[in-house]
Formats: sequence, C-alpha cells, structure tokens
Amino acid sequence: ADCFRIIKKNIQILGVFESSNIEYNSAFDIIQEISSKGLKFDLIFVDPPYEMGLAKKALIMINQYDILSPSGLLIIEHSSYESLPEVEGKLSFFKQKTYKKINISYFYEK
Repeated sequence: ADCFRIIKKNIQILGVFESSNIEYNSAFDIIQEISSKGLKFDLIFVDPPYEMGLAKKALIMINQYDILSPSGLLIIEHSSYESLPEVEGKLSFFKQKTYKKINISYFYEK
C-alpha cells in the first residue's frame, strides 16, 4: 500500500496523472483486464516474489493475453535459481544479466 501511494504521488509530481492508470490488484488479474481492453505496451517490467514460479507464470500469461506490442520489450527480474524458457509462444529470450542471486531476463516478440 505504501508503494502504491508513492507511485501515485510521483505520477502527480510528474504531471502525468491524467494520462496514467494506477491499479492496486493482482498482477494476473490486471493482465487479463488489460487484454480485455485491447491494450498493448512497449515496455513491461515484471518483478514478482522469488522462487514461487510467478516469473514463469507471468511470462506465460503475458504471451497468452498478448499485451506486449510487436516491437516491445519484456523484462523479468527473478531469482537465479529460477529458470525461464527460451521461448514462450511468440516471446523469445534474448539476453540475461546476473547480479549475485538475481537474474534480469529480456524477452521480445519474435
């Protein structure tokens, strides 16, 4: 809840509150809602709790609900103990950075 208030305040400070949409809900519910509205994004950053299978689930859902634009970039932060597939539907892995026990994996639409 604190993060939500801080994000909302920062958006107001930036002067883009009117053109922003802030949601406080399950990421998976929001993915479905975004898809039902036909929205697509150029950049999606996912940082779920580690080692619960949520990074892979997010990758699967983002592909399934087709919310990444054709020229978009999906970035998933996850534990280095979690592996993600090289290909998930239309999404392909192309780069990974490792910082101690954290991986940042990059995907694009092939």
